Amino acid sequence: MIRFPNPGSDIDSFIRIFQILHSELNDKSYFTLDDMSEKLTNKNLVSSQGYMGEEALKRSVRKDRSRDPVYNQSKMYAELYRILGWVQSDENKRLNFVFTYLGDHMANAQLDPLSLFKECILGINYPNAIIDVKSDKYLRPFAAILKSMYDLDGYICRDEMIIGPLSIDDLISEEYTSSITKIKNCRPLHKKLMDELTHLSEKLNIQINTLWNYTRFPISVLGYCGWITKERNKSIYTDKKLVFLKLANGGEKIARFINDSIDIRYNKVPKEVDFGCLVRVSFFQMLARGGFEIDSIQNSIEKDLYKLQNHYDESSEYLFSPYQTYKIKTVNEALANYIPKNKYVNTTITNLLEKYGDYSSNGKNTNYFITLNPHESILKIDNSRSEFVKQVLNLHKSYAISNEIINRMYHKYKEANKDVFYNLIAELLTILGYDCSATRYGINYERWDAMISDPSYSIPIEIKSPTEEEYLSVKAIRQALENKIILLSRNLYPTDYKTVSLAIGYNSPNYRSDVSQLIEDIYNAFGINIGVIGFRTLLNIVVKTITEKKSINLEDLRNTRGIINVKDF
Repeated sequence: MIRFPNPGSDIDSFIRIFQILHSELNDKSYFTLDDMSEKLTNKNLVSSQGYMGEEALKRSVRKDRSRDPVYNQSKMYAELYRILGWVQSDENKRLNFVFTYLGDHMANAQLDPLSLFKECILGINYPNAIIDVKSDKYLRPFAAILKSMYDLDGYICRDEMIIGPLSIDDLISEEYTSSITKIKNCRPLHKKLMDELTHLSEKLNIQINTLWNYTRFPISVLGYCGWITKERNKSIYTDKKLVFLKLANGGEKIARFINDSIDIRYNKVPKEVDFGCLVRVSFFQMLARGGFEIDSIQNSIEKDLYKLQNHYDESSEYLFSPYQTYKIKTVNEALANYIPKNKYVNTTITNLLEKYGDYSSNGKNTNYFITLNPHESILKIDNSRSEFVKQVLNLHKSYAISNEIINRMYHKYKEANKDVFYNLIAELLTILGYDCSATRYGINYERWDAMISDPSYSIPIEIKSPTEEEYLSVKAIRQALENKIILLSRNLYPTDYKTVSLAIGYNSPNYRSDVSQLIEDIYNAFGINIGVIGFRTLLNIVVKTITEKKSINLEDLRNTRGIINVKDF
């Protein structure tokens, strides 16, 4: 029987803890259970002997780690995160962990984690290359449970789940059919069901109470996903009133999807099938069902689908979660064009950037000046569709001096959140004549916040709203670098090494010397230009474009490096 660790019934907290751990540990080349324990206690997410925080960790530590409660809780979380494909063990050391590309998406699914969580639950399958299990039976447990409920008139109880779908090889149709028949034969006498449960307990040498404990996580998950409801029923077993899981409409829909999908299992892929195509199609279909947009790579996916059509029905969906089935190295090779190149080989970049965590004030102060020149044809955007242009023109009726307008617009957006600020930055750059758009939420393959599209020299933009950070920091520079590396590796937009990667925020960096030195070091190490623009500087350019008929040479921005300023002709 498949055995699940039990993290408790609060799945929301289970997901939230993962997202916190990811934000705290993702920069490390690997992390350990002790790293997890430290973060969990620092964030007051676990307790020990009635204490929280550092004291909880201190009181939890034992020489015998198997008796250390916080360590064991971290171990339980890590095991389930491995099962869900969000982390994997390092190839050389089982208790060193790395986040997978699937885990990155789960961490970023802040607004709707449930949709992707459901996909990961369906993706659990045994055997696989990730988790060692004693049984050699093939089983996709949650799919087997939902299919069994569908074939049992929509009902299953805990003990039926144990003797049935959690104890079979569901790839063997005769074994699955026999399981359904066994459960039906137990009904309506509960004594028959208990006899089957006792027989299984003796066969496995596992106490019945322990078997019951193994079902806590599956039952919690089925309810959390909205696939079942609970109902106390006395008509199915006439000699005992039991709590049954009843298949909800959402669960019935998933059961039909399971029956119609192409189910891919470990070591069951024919040799003639292009494994890379299969991984890419399955992974991105999974993300799409999980609420992420894949429009930008749809053409590539269709090419992969075409290569698979000789073996599989091209109109079908694939039930296959690569990171829950195969080693991370194997899956990453198939997704190499989509994963940030520096995610798994970023030691050099990380070491370089970590030097500037303390703002040592030793660096250069690199400034780049863009000149505003008089220009006849000014506005590059339809006035009637730009709220910003309307606001500036209305203010211009009362304030002839552009600087007063700039000050007012600068203070107006002092509390702007990312939803407002990101779109505003894209609009301002559009006014200047660039083809710029903010990235929609959920497109994880476009990790930048906005993009200036160009036939040859596209520019990725990292944006920090005032509510995220008042002054652009070293972190923003790092993300601007990562944006450029991702853009160069994925080829979603044409660009080159020399074209700048921008970081735009409410204020230019407070510690200019540190940021400038880092920008120069990045250029010297990688040949990549990073440009930094504060909101007031951008307003200066845009407002004077609108009110004074001045503009910049659009090529100037492409060639910048350092902290960008503006000067009038």
